[in-house]
Amino acid sequence: MKNDIKSQFKRLGLKLTAQRKAILEAFASINQPVSIDDLKKISSSKKIDKVTFYRNIDTLKQAGLVKRVEFMRGHALWERADLGDHHHLICTGCKRVEDIHNCNVHSLARRAIRKSRNFKSVTGHSLELFGLCRQCSKI
Repeated sequence: MKNDIKSQFKRLGLKLTAQRKAILEAFASINQPVSIDDLKKISSSKKIDKVTFYRNIDTLKQAGLVKRVEFMRGHALWERADLGDHHHLICTGCKRVEDIHNCNVHSLARRAIRKSRNFKSVTGHSLELFGLCRQCSKI
């Protein structure tokens, strides 16, 4: 994976700085979406100011290494892009997040385009489902 990251940066004409490397290592230690503040706490490079951290996250997004997800929390969350195409089930009570794989969103997109009067294609998607987990539904 390290060589792949280096080659992606080289292909995009970007430098793999110590700050970017520290952020990528923080992402490697987690398998769920995380806020910038939480990622900053996990990162070994705690001296990076928030603006620089955001700029580096944006660079990593452009490089295709991380992606942004929205959970209706008033701020973005970020996750590794190499986790494959998946979506999320989010508890509105305790904020628990569970990945959903094999949800057939491509079939849904094709159906939406067939029924649309104004759209010709789908270029991307984001699907998050909200509800209560078993624990919160007992309360």
